Amino acid sequence: MTVPAALDRPAPYDPDAEKAILGAAMIDPRVIDELTGIITPDDLYQPAHEQTWRVLVARHETGQVIDPITVADVLPADTLAALGGSTGLADCVSAVTVVANAPAWAEIVHEKAVRRRTADAATRIQQMALQGSLGPSELVDEAQRTLDRIDPAVRHTTATAADGLEALVDAIGAPQAAGIPTPWAKLNDLIGGLRPGRLYIVGGRPAEGKSLIGQNLAEHAARHGERVLLSTVEMTADEIRTRMLAHASGVNLATISGTHQSETDWRQINTGVARMLTYADRIHIDDSPAQTVTTIKATARDLQRRGGLGLLVVDYLQLLTPLGGRASSRSREQEVAEMSRILKLTAKDLAVPVVALSQLNRALVSRSDKKPTMSDLRESGAIEQDADVVMLMHHPDPRDDPSRLDLLVEKNRAGRRGALTLLQRGWVAAIDTPANPWETRGEAGDDEQEGQPS
Repeated sequence: MTVPAALDRPAPYDPDAEKAILGAAMIDPRVIDELTGIITPDDLYQPAHEQTWRVLVARHETGQVIDPITVADVLPADTLAALGGSTGLADCVSAVTVVANAPAWAEIVHEKAVRRRTADAATRIQQMALQGSLGPSELVDEAQRTLDRIDPAVRHTTATAADGLEALVDAIGAPQAAGIPTPWAKLNDLIGGLRPGRLYIVGGRPAEGKSLIGQNLAEHAARHGERVLLSTVEMTADEIRTRMLAHASGVNLATISGTHQSETDWRQINTGVARMLTYADRIHIDDSPAQTVTTIKATARDLQRRGGLGLLVVDYLQLLTPLGGRASSRSREQEVAEMSRILKLTAKDLAVPVVALSQLNRALVSRSDKKPTMSDLRESGAIEQDADVVMLMHHPDPRDDPSRLDLLVEKNRAGRRGALTLLQRGWVAAIDTPANPWETRGEAGDDEQEGQPS
């Protein structure tokens, strides 16, 4: 892999370090195990060095003898010639001062390789940008993929099952650190709040209140000091601010949006504004119309760098622009599956909880009980697979009591399933816990179900 000629500089490369790790491996093959955790064959710049390293690793894995004579015997003639013949292999051995230094030499080789790949990636990204054949979101995605390939030898550390076991036992029975609290106490009891690294899916039919759930979660987190990113394709930023003001002031949305406010309304609105100003600067709203999971992740990462991020809310999954644009040849199910997976990885990479709102299929409308299940999540079974927690919205009596909302926790990877009943007051953009809760669930076997992890 070479640096573009336009840079007018030689490719970053240390021939002495490359020769030294080959020599160290031939002196003491046991060092190969450690070095393969630092470098890959592609890290060696000289083709002859790369091919020789592949031979050394292959012979070590099969338990064959490794020394300059046996290696010279199996190397292709052109590779051996490029090394300088058997004399060149002997020179590699003589270049070794102390075998124990081999990991340090390998780090040098790896660092030079990363520099070469970075230069090459920059050239590729520049070419893609200048060609103009990719749309903005697809260009950003391909650029990110190119950058992600710079260091294929990323080392991952592992731990044994015994590591930390004593601390785990000490923590049993102790109060657990809660995640970011939600506005609803029973939901906090079930899922322990919104925890970093987890993906939370809230599914609902159109006009059932998905956006209100996302908004109320964002407001509650902000009131508890968390910085929130609310990415929405469903509404404009001004629509969200209006809803938040209705929630903070208790003034009807229609009144705020209208032209005839009374003095009492204005007193409440001013009180609501004062209340909002205590937390609203911690809620960042992105209402860009063509958002993708890639652009959302980039925005979230930028906010995290510039002051931290506590929660990401996405409204809603099926409205996001697919990676590659609308002209993608992939099925909609594949597109949604990829978006779901990236949101889960975003939660892990940024160590924040991600709440993604999702639409439910129309199929449940034709069922007699109208109660949703995870299979009703629209356009992808991957959503329920990727999610740590799945919550489904259900209005059991939409005609007799449209304000009643049951939130069904149908999947909880780290705890119990269950349900809670809420009071939906859409006219002031609020979802509350009712003062006198209705009977919830009450089905045979529910108690047993709530005790089982899912």
